[in-house]
Amino acid sequence: VDHFNLKDYLGNPVFSSKKRYTELPVGIIVGLVAHEGGGDIAYIEVSKVPARKDRSRGTLQVTGNIKDVMRESSMIALTYAKTFVNNHLGDLPGIYSDMHLHFPEGGTPKDGPSAGIAICSAYLSLALNKAIPRDTAMTGEITLTGKVLPIGGVREKTMSSQREGMKTLIFPQGNEADIEEL
Repeated sequence: VDHFNLKDYLGNPVFSSKKRYTELPVGIIVGLVAHEGGGDIAYIEVSKVPARKDRSRGTLQVTGNIKDVMRESSMIALTYAKTFVNNHLGDLPGIYSDMHLHFPEGGTPKDGPSAGIAICSAYLSLALNKAIPRDTAMTGEITLTGKVLPIGGVREKTMSSQREGMKTLIFPQGNEADIEEL
């Protein structure tokens, strides 16, 4: 048995990688997802929507197969990102642009609040014009005041991130006991 005939003996791989980028572009973040079948990584993409000069109203368009909780998380994350920029970074007009937030892989429904910090990080990446390292993934619900709440599915999310080669994982501090247990 060698790498040439391994597939003949074992069949197709059970898991295929979802990694799409060798380097993450600005505004794209890797989130962690837990579901009935285990866990996955999920890309979250945000971009500025071109507007005519002085016509931007700071609107948000959200697309992808998402449910109400995820839509609410998108709005909460944007509100906090704008507040953070205003209070700590000064004048970054990009955060007030019209934006389009997209959750790819429309065949997979997405729901739950745990993408909040990933969504917020995507907004901040875009506003700061700074990409994050490609091997970084995150999960956590964010509140309007920037608190990051504990999440479920730590084991599943950790296993999926390892399978996808993620080296840096960002979890809520409230999940510290779950992580130590692993």
